[in-house]
Amino acid sequence: MSIGLPKINVEFKAAAETLIRNAGRGVVALIVRDANPITNVVEMTSKEDIGQMMLSNNNKKFIEAAFLGYENPPKKVLVAVIGLKDPVIGEGDIGTGEGDTGTGEGDTAEKALEMLSAYDFDWIAGFPDGDEDDQQAIVDFVIDAREQQKAKYKAVVTIEADHKAIVSF
Repeated sequence: MSIGLPKINVEFKAAAETLIRNAGRGVVALIVRDANPITNVVEMTSKEDIGQMMLSNNNKKFIEAAFLGYENPPKKVLVAVIGLKDPVIGEGDIGTGEGDTGTGEGDTAEKALEMLSAYDFDWIAGFPDGDEDDQQAIVDFVIDAREQQKAKYKAVVTIEADHKAIVSF
């Protein structure tokens, strides 16, 4: 009977080592506006996945920054790409970098947050060039999810927000 016990200990030790190695690696959710919106959330596990997306250079840099992490890079980055609020004519780096005219769809931040709500993530940030309404939508989403669903989301935003789960940057 004692022959099986060491095997179990080895399995527990291997599982513990995996847990410790991955404990500091979470999932980051990002929201960007682009002339080329994507109807589904894109899941990325490395910087190489960014090159396959048809996004503006600014959006690609924003996503790449998420892969830097602090001590450990995230194990996954979820990206929701929604259309531009207003059509922009002649802006060189809005869509594909070729003077796109924008989608004119007027997508809302709530649309992106609805897309992301089906996923499990730790941190959310978005709209690097977004206005206060976009940032406030993220703040409201995180606070509501924490209070109503007991979610553990945290957010990084560019507006002042007085909440323990919000980092104002």
